[in-house]
Amino acid sequence: MEVCATAFDDNCNAFVNEDGAADCVKYFYDADGDGFGDSNNWKCKCLPSAPYSAPASGDCDDSRDFIYPGAKEICNGFDDNCNGSTDTNEVPLSTLCPAVANAASQCAGLSGCQIVSCDSGWYDLNGVYSDGCEVQEDSGDLSGRGDSCSDRIGLGLLQIGSSLQVQGNMLPAGESDWYTVSEGTSTTQRVFDIRFLSNPLTGYQIDVYSTDCATQIAAGVTSLQRSTLGKTYIIRVFRPDGQASADSYTLQFSYGVY
Repeated sequence: MEVCATAFDDNCNAFVNEDGAADCVKYFYDADGDGFGDSNNWKCKCLPSAPYSAPASGDCDDSRDFIYPGAKEICNGFDDNCNGSTDTNEVPLSTLCPAVANAASQCAGLSGCQIVSCDSGWYDLNGVYSDGCEVQEDSGDLSGRGDSCSDRIGLGLLQIGSSLQVQGNMLPAGESDWYTVSEGTSTTQRVFDIRFLSNPLTGYQIDVYSTDCATQIAAGVTSLQRSTLGKTYIIRVFRPDGQASADSYTLQFSYGVY
């Protein structure tokens, strides 16, 4: 009789420690190499040898090495631990998909943890779950102002020799930031100057109007200089590509400086 305890051909059949020896051990077919095999496919062996190498059975999906009895259940649409339950049917959402900043989330099965919605004023631009809705809209949008010519943000009078700056971003996609500024008192014409101090990748442009929303004097430019006296200007900041952007611009208005 062949026994595993010796290194001899005990039964003289030209094989040593072949399958089915007297003191052999069940090894289950383990296609994915996770240490758990197919309960219905095994061989009694002296030593494990692929693919009959798993000492334990119960693998409910032998094609995926992350699925086996005792595995951690995660949000992926699979029964990871082979207990008959999947995702939130077994584990609370708060455990599967921990809360992330400024967002509401869900377990979306095969698609994993997903952001369902962002808190007011916040946006998820990078699509990365772990940092939530990572970008906040600019102060004008947060105050509900500056999204149209009729609701433009008033910057007041710009006195001779002075400058002022505004900052913003473009959230959501397709929006514009509108401002209006007036030249201060002067008896002679001075140069009214608009320029970007910060314009990442030259992604922002401006349209400029004189006095009202119908009188456009410049379109799609990044700067403007005009010698004028007592004018009021309306400025629209936008992205020609219409894309949302967290990149912040800084726009400067000057009167009689340059």
